Amino acid sequence: MGKITPESIRQISKGCLTDNANLNDILSLLKYCKSPSPDIAHAAITSLQFVFSKLIASGMLEKRQSDGKSSTELATWLRENRAQYFEVLRETMSHTEPRLQLVSFEKHIQLLKNIAEHHNEFQSNLFLPLVEVLLCQESISGPLLAKVVHTLNKHDDLRFFFFRSASKVLTDQYSGKKTESTPLINIQNAYTIISKLSPAPDSFDSMKLLCEYNLAEGKDENPNPFTQPTIYCRAFSNCWLAFMRHSLPREIYKSCLESLHQKIIPYLSKPVLLMDFLVDAYNTDGIIRLLALNGIFTLITEHNLDYPDFYAKLYALFDSNLLHYKYRARFFRLADIFLSSSYLPSYLGCSICQTYGTLVLDSSACRNHYDPSFYF
Repeated sequence: MGKITPESIRQISKGCLTDNANLNDILSLLKYCKSPSPDIAHAAITSLQFVFSKLIASGMLEKRQSDGKSSTELATWLRENRAQYFEVLRETMSHTEPRLQLVSFEKHIQLLKNIAEHHNEFQSNLFLPLVEVLLCQESISGPLLAKVVHTLNKHDDLRFFFFRSASKVLTDQYSGKKTESTPLINIQNAYTIISKLSPAPDSFDSMKLLCEYNLAEGKDENPNPFTQPTIYCRAFSNCWLAFMRHSLPREIYKSCLESLHQKIIPYLSKPVLLMDFLVDAYNTDGIIRLLALNGIFTLITEHNLDYPDFYAKLYALFDSNLLHYKYRARFFRLADIFLSSSYLPSYLGCSICQTYGTLVLDSSACRNHYDPSFYF
């Protein structure tokens, strides 16, 4: 064989489809996927997806006893090599060349689409390892993360299965079910993806789907649950709750709390399940305590949470350092909302006002009329 070029790679892939005797060339294409030449690797990755998509459509990967032993063995061999191809794609997503990361993700998704349409059912077991890579790999590039978010937001069905798979990955790692070979969750990657995903389809009557399913009515005929709003909502909820159980860096902690009442709570199936997360947040310090109270207040006023300690915790924030915090303006804006609520006991409202007045009078910043930071 002469020098391998992208064009010769494409010719090899065409040969695999014209004669079954050439199917062994799939092994060569798998090898070329790992070529040190980005152009060769790119061509091999693209060509193999084309080969497998055609083989799947033809039914050659299906085991049918009626076709004889040789056909069954061939189907088994093809499925094993398809699994190997998926593994190569996931490995390439940590390649130093962003272009190869992108094409590996694209072809992984395209092959999942081919399989789902052939079976009229999304194969979550083939998607789960991809989600694990996206949530755990350290070397995933910014362009790939952006591509992942764009692709998931574009397809309502794929986003649903991402929520479910991510929930499993996050839960298994938190509960210690991961294997020694499984890398730890990359919290930054996980948050970058999850926080930018739409919580639900714009319309369940006209969903934007990756695959062309036969969405027949009836449980037995429709194995794709993403068409049901309550199940979709539960998948979103479980994903976020699983993420919030992990130890979060301060900036991500803060960002979660800031967006909680607008982007997360309204779409949760059971918002009160956030209570443990919010109480833990209150027990930290600084602005995070205040943001946690804002989340708790939302649960009280909009989701009927019974939390009698709320105003006692608010009162505890009125300490001698309050007027020196850089976030004091935000604190007082939120405090104004909290104190205007009918849930506030009158005696506690009086205590808070008295304490605040004392703080203002005693504050050194108040006595220093030339300290402009006090007024802004």
